[in-house]
Amino acid sequence: AATGGYAAEAKPSAALIGAKGEVPAGHGKKSEQASTTPESIVDFPDGSRAPVSMFSARFDGSEMEQKFRKVHELLVAHKFDNLMVSVSGGGDFGEKTLEYLGRLDEERGVMLAVCTENYGEMTDSEYSSNRELKFALDQKLHVIPLRVVEMYPPRPPFGLEHPFDKTGTAKTLVKMVLPPSKVYLDCRNQSAEQIARLIADQLLAKAK
Repeated sequence: AATGGYAAEAKPSAALIGAKGEVPAGHGKKSEQASTTPESIVDFPDGSRAPVSMFSARFDGSEMEQKFRKVHELLVAHKFDNLMVSVSGGGDFGEKTLEYLGRLDEERGVMLAVCTENYGEMTDSEYSSNRELKFALDQKLHVIPLRVVEMYPPRPPFGLEHPFDKTGTAKTLVKMVLPPSKVYLDCRNQSAEQIARLIADQLLAKAK
């Protein structure tokens, strides 16, 4: 999501609606994860049948960003139609974000929400993670939350000192799109290869 004027947010990057009580692989008790050995990469599933997906996130050049860019590369390398806007896209990042969101809507794809602590914060950007979440809510998109840190759900900052969110609108939006009944995919302490495999399995399950 694009850089805003508060708590700087990078340009946008291109989320598992589980039945209540349903616990997928990677959530709850520790489950068997994909190996990071070369053999596991060779055995990575073919994503040709999977629906289009897009990463929605706040990236700031951190290790988390680098990890999910590698996840994106792994998915694309195995024929998953996975979208992620490049922060080096110059003036095209806004257009790409609109293009990718349009595809999710038209093709009823999946938004992959990278749930860092401040995911969904209101900024002055037209292409922020907050705007992406609002679009997902309005268009009833399928969202898979990716829990990547201990704090969950995200708690986007707000308050009288916040230049764009005085009353906690972003916090309410997060609660609406990511309610307790929506099962998250647990990506904490996982390698890029393991996360890519977890996402791949969920996308292929949706294709059945």
